[in-house]
Amino acid sequence: MRIASLVLLTLLAASVSFAQESGEAASRLRKPTYSVGAGIGNSYGWNGFQAEKYFRNGRVSAFGGCGYSPSGEDDRGRSHDGPGWPTLAAGGRWYTAGSKDRAFLEVSVTQLAWEAYTIDWVVRDMDRLYGPGVQVGYQRIAASGFTFVLAGGVGRALGADYASSTQVMISMGIGGTWR
Repeated sequence: MRIASLVLLTLLAASVSFAQESGEAASRLRKPTYSVGAGIGNSYGWNGFQAEKYFRNGRVSAFGGCGYSPSGEDDRGRSHDGPGWPTLAAGGRWYTAGSKDRAFLEVSVTQLAWEAYTIDWVVRDMDRLYGPGVQVGYQRIAASGFTFVLAGGVGRALGADYASSTQVMISMGIGGTWR
């Protein structure tokens, strides 16, 4: 019984020491200054890249994304091999405290949908629909700087004639963060 108590106390002391060291190591990490990444979704210009600059000790950021959105489908679900187009995104994020794992709220203006105009089932024109949106997400910054981002939300496509003006937003990417 005495040996079991001694082992338990040793394990408890070791875990408290390890937790304290982990907390001190995390607090020694400098705040992020900027990041670049590649991904899919609204914040990355659908299929593209994103650059983000952090302010206020890494708790606020501004980002810009540039990518490529492929041509779409007509209202019968048929894919069209026409050319895609460059797509842009811009916005800001507000982060929770933390140096590795943290949540964020994002406000942005991005491409949310596209509409195809057809005559006799042939696509004649396609419009990109941009608008404001809000996403909530998660960011993981490893000690090496490797960064993973995942977000989801909702946006309002301005000028939608046929598509719903309310659109689902998603973003997922990987990249690097410099401190």
